[in-house]
Amino acid sequence: MVYAPAKTRIPWEDRFNRPSLHDLREHYNSQMSRLLDQARERLLSFEGAQEEIAWEGVAWRWTFVYRLANDPTRAWAYLVPHPENPRLAIPMTTPMVEALPRRRLKKYITEGVATAKRVGDIHWASWEVANKTNLDEVLDLAKRKYKFINESAGGGRH
Repeated sequence: MVYAPAKTRIPWEDRFNRPSLHDLREHYNSQMSRLLDQARERLLSFEGAQEEIAWEGVAWRWTFVYRLANDPTRAWAYLVPHPENPRLAIPMTTPMVEALPRRRLKKYITEGVATAKRVGDIHWASWEVANKTNLDEVLDLAKRKYKFINESAGGGRH
């Protein structure tokens, strides 16, 4: 009997083996690896931000999860090392979305917020991060969420 060779999965897809940082970067070219590294570095630069690699289901698989102590959402941000391009998700409560200065935000961000899936009181907005401009725009939103959380909790600033 002839068996088909086992399909090789990239580490991002393999639920049963926790990948390392290296494993999650290896499928990218050097430009995308740098972009992923910049995203991680900048997210971790926020005071109190903590990173972990966690399995987040079939859609996001192994993902970098960023948490803040006073965040009312499950996590402050998710950096998904999707094989095509990294993706950044910023879950927000309805009060967070309502507090956004929509006229000051880039169209790329406002469209992402407007089309975000809503589960309960959480808007699950996410964006593909294909270049530094996309990264800067999404990180501006992460900074706004960070500020909202800290002001609501009476905490400090970034």
